Parts: sequence; C-alpha cells; structure tokens
Amino acid sequence: SSGINAEYGGSSKVPEMRGVIQTSKQLIYTGLSSEGDGRKAYLIKRKDVNPEKKFEYPLTSSLEVGWDIHNVAKTMEVLPRYGKSRIVRDTFFAENGVM
Repeated sequence: SSGINAEYGGSSKVPEMRGVIQTSKQLIYTGLSSEGDGRKAYLIKRKDVNPEKKFEYPLTSSLEVGWDIHNVAKTMEVLPRYGKSRIVRDTFFAENGVM
C-alpha cells in the first residue's frame, strides 16, 4: 500500500486512466487543430486506442460488458453476415449434393 501511495504522489487512490505514450503526447504540440494537426490529431489518435489500453479497469457498466471483448471474440464461432445461416445447405444436402 505504501508503494502505491509513493508511486502516485502520496494519494491512496489508484489512477483510473493510464498515461499517454510520448509519441501521442507530442502530437498536441505540433501544428494547428484547424489544419488537422495538434490537439485534433491527438484526439483522433487517442480515440482509436482500445479502452483496455486507456484505463486500468472498467469505469462504467457499459465498459464492463465490452471489457476484453477482443479475446472473447477470438474464441467464438464466426456467424454469417446479417444473421443469415446456411442451415439447409449444411444439414439437408450431402457432400455430393444429393441426399
């Protein structure tokens, strides 16, 4: 506990958001937002970072639902587009096309 307090400036509260990498932080200081650089470029780049990389833990219930969804999605079976399935083709027809 004392290590955490020293690490975060004497506060017993653990920070909610992780620090920004230096290359992203440098975007703020280069160019003008009106030209698509500066703050605007920083915010666009920061928006593309997954919440798991931005925050230490899910802050809201909506973040809890989708937290670490990328790992869950890798284990799931890929479903057909628009919810359509090939049930007839996969179960009715034999491999040679005739049952």
